[in-house]
Amino acid sequence: MILGLFKKIPKDGKGKYEFMDGTFYNGEWKNSKFHGHGALRYAKKKGGRVRSTYVGEFKEGSMHGKGEMKERDNGPETEVRYKGEFKNGKFDGKGDCSYGFLMDGVRYTGEFKDGKRNGKGTATYGLDKYVGEWKDGKENGQGTYTWDSGTKYVGQWKDAKMHGQGTYTMAGGEFAGDKYVGERKDGEMHGQGTYTRANGEIIKGIFKDGKLFKSSTKQPSTSTSASKNKLADELKELKKLYKDGTLTKGEFTKAKSKLLK
Repeated sequence: MILGLFKKIPKDGKGKYEFMDGTFYNGEWKNSKFHGHGALRYAKKKGGRVRSTYVGEFKEGSMHGKGEMKERDNGPETEVRYKGEFKNGKFDGKGDCSYGFLMDGVRYTGEFKDGKRNGKGTATYGLDKYVGEWKDGKENGQGTYTWDSGTKYVGQWKDAKMHGQGTYTMAGGEFAGDKYVGERKDGEMHGQGTYTRANGEIIKGIFKDGKLFKSSTKQPSTSTSASKNKLADELKELKKLYKDGTLTKGEFTKAKSKLLK
C-alpha cells in the first residue's frame, strides 16, 4: 500500500498526490495510475541533490508519449534535458537531449530506442559534430565527424570508432591538406588505402595499425627508402596527434616542435 499526505490516491480523472518520499504528481489518473497528461516531480535521491521533473503524457503509470524531462544533480553543468517521445518510461522515438552546458557539453537530436541513441541523429560534443547512424548509444554505421579544427572523417563507424571504408581529411597544423582514403580498423588506418599529401604526392599501399605496411606506389629507387621513412615518421606522429580521431592541442605542439628540430 502506498501512503501519502492525502487519505486516498485519486482513482480516475484529474487530481494531485504527494507520496511519503516527496514525489509529487498533478494530472490525470486512471485506475489509480498516472494516465493521460500530467506533471511529475521526483523526490531527491538519498544523500544527493538530484531533482527530476517530467511534464507530458503517461500511460498506466509510466512516461509514455510526448513529454519533457529535466534532471539536475549538483549544478547546471550536470543537468540532463530531454524533449521528445517516451515509451514505457524510456526515451524512445524522436527527441532532443542535452547534457551539461551546451558550449562544452553534449547535445543529441535524433532517434532513440529503449533509452539509447539508435537510428539516425546528430550529436555535438562541444565544438565537434557527428552526423550519421547510431546503435546502442554509439556511432555505428555511416557517419560524418567534423572536429573543431576542421579535420573531417566521412565513412563507416563501429562502436564509436572509425572502422571500415572512409575518407579522412586533415585541416590545420603540419599535416593540413593531407588526406587518407581507405580502410580503417578500431580508429587506425588499416588495410588498403591511399595517402595524398597536400603537395600532391600520392602513396598507395597496405596500412597496418596506422602505419604503411606495404607500398604499391612506384618511385625511383633513390627516393623510395627516404619517402617510406618520411611517411613512417609522419604517420607515427599522426597516431599521437589524432589518437582516437581527436586532435589534442598540447600533444600537437610538442610533436610539431620535435619535427622541426
